[in-house]
Amino acid sequence: MSTITLEIASQEFEKWIEEKRVSNKKREDLKEMEEEIIAAIQEGSLRFDSKSKQFIQTLKFPNDRMKELTFKTRIQVGVINARLKGIQQTDINGRLEAYVAVLTDESTAHIKTLDSSDFQLSSCIATYFL
Repeated sequence: MSTITLEIASQEFEKWIEEKRVSNKKREDLKEMEEEIIAAIQEGSLRFDSKSKQFIQTLKFPNDRMKELTFKTRIQVGVINARLKGIQQTDINGRLEAYVAVLTDESTAHIKTLDSSDFQLSSCIATYFL
């Protein structure tokens, strides 16, 4: 994986934030997530596709089914509610798995096969949709 400067990684993140229209308050609340996402862009495991306006995560630990995940920029409430059906409010991992599944058009079962370090980055992205 390639190394990208902090400046360029930050610019890529800003493009995504602009497209997603994240408020300053939410950005302040998610500062740690922002830093982790920018670090992933720097190391090359995450990239912003300027044409589709989506993040693409190259998995550090790919499996037979998934090599990378492409994250939508927008999701509809009905779609996420359907995927959250049956998941308890207190089941944080289950809820994050559901969000990552919806954002990437993968099944929850496939998301559960992700390595924990890959899921950590996916969860950071999903947190911006909570």
